[in-house]
Amino acid sequence: MSPSGAKLSETLHQEVANQLRFGGIPKDKLDELVAVVAQIYQQGMTQVKIFPKGRPAVDSVAVSGLVSAANLSSVLTNILTKVPRYTGVVIFPYGIVNPETFQVNVQFGGEVG
Repeated sequence: MSPSGAKLSETLHQEVANQLRFGGIPKDKLDELVAVVAQIYQQGMTQVKIFPKGRPAVDSVAVSGLVSAANLSSVLTNILTKVPRYTGVVIFPYGIVNPETFQVNVQFGGEVG
């Protein structure tokens, strides 16, 4: 990985960790979840939103973001082959204004907490 790629990856990991830090996820599982979300993001997902799921103990994470038609195949391949314990993947056309963009929602975890 190039130095700029390493810096981007570090920044991305830090951003994702900040979004999940106060979600009640145990520290030992937080790094694993951050790595999975960062990997999805690097495949071409933009405007990523992350939501810890489950109360009182977090048992899964929901990730939502936008993917262009050109990147949809690589994002889905990455999710279906590399994301551990995913429980659902939903794809929506983003809208009439931009028919070449899709919203992808992924929920994974199940044994996080």
